[in-house]
Amino acid sequence: MIYPFIYFDGNCRDAVEYYAEVFGTEKPKFQTYGDVPQNPNIPPQSTEANNRVIYSTLKIADSIIMFADIPLGAKFIPGNNISLSMIIEDLSLVQAYFDALKEGGIVVLPLQETFYTKHFGIVVDKYGVTWQIGSGTA
Repeated sequence: MIYPFIYFDGNCRDAVEYYAEVFGTEKPKFQTYGDVPQNPNIPPQSTEANNRVIYSTLKIADSIIMFADIPLGAKFIPGNNISLSMIIEDLSLVQAYFDALKEGGIVVLPLQETFYTKHFGIVVDKYGVTWQIGSGTA
């Protein structure tokens, strides 16, 4: 399944709450950067950075839309703040799709294990489309 993923620059919570009201969805839940397990090799972030939303979803009509704030200090470019997120159970397909999309593209995050899944990576394909590809199993 493919999900649109929309990024914001610090106002994700406000935007998602607004969309929930507009579309009459359930009250949204939010995970923040501060909820992510601390990596001992990375210094702790500021309260402002930790309060940014790292993940939220809404079901609008028959679609699931994902939302997040970009990390504090990252460059936000309006119009380039949407990517496609693909969750696949077949790990061989995760690898195959990622490898195919990276040809002529740019690997933003190599496929790797994260705190939420065994395989996850981000690649911008040769046409400028950003893909987040991961397995649905942890």
